[in-house]
Amino acid sequence: MGNYLLTKKSNYYIYNRDKNDFWVQTPMISNEKQNMEWFYGRFKHTFFELSTETVFDFYKIYLYENNTRLTRCELSKDKNKMTVIHSTSAASKAWENCKRSKLGIMFDKKYKIIKKTTYEIEYEKIKYKDKLIEFEVHV
Repeated sequence: MGNYLLTKKSNYYIYNRDKNDFWVQTPMISNEKQNMEWFYGRFKHTFFELSTETVFDFYKIYLYENNTRLTRCELSKDKNKMTVIHSTSAASKAWENCKRSKLGIMFDKKYKIIKKTTYEIEYEKIKYKDKLIEFEVHV
């Protein structure tokens, strides 16, 4: 008899905690995909939705592959910081390389990176005074 290759299928899930920080048992989104970067694009879109502060009434989302947590994202209680924490460098790479939704443009106008490592990115809301541009006036 010959050898055969057993391919493991991955199921991806996006979970969240409710506004009282209790785990929600039913995933927000689940899908069976072979391409991790595609599902990371979907997860990043959910991250951008979380940053708008209008779509959801909770602060934390999680991406799982089967039973393994890949990434956790959190909006701070004061809604001024967002943190992304990856469990592996492969998860970090998938986050960086995945397709961004149009909400990413709005996010970039609202937040700036204040800390970035292989496994963690921390964003801070841009203050109004930082958005102001000074102009030189010549008379």
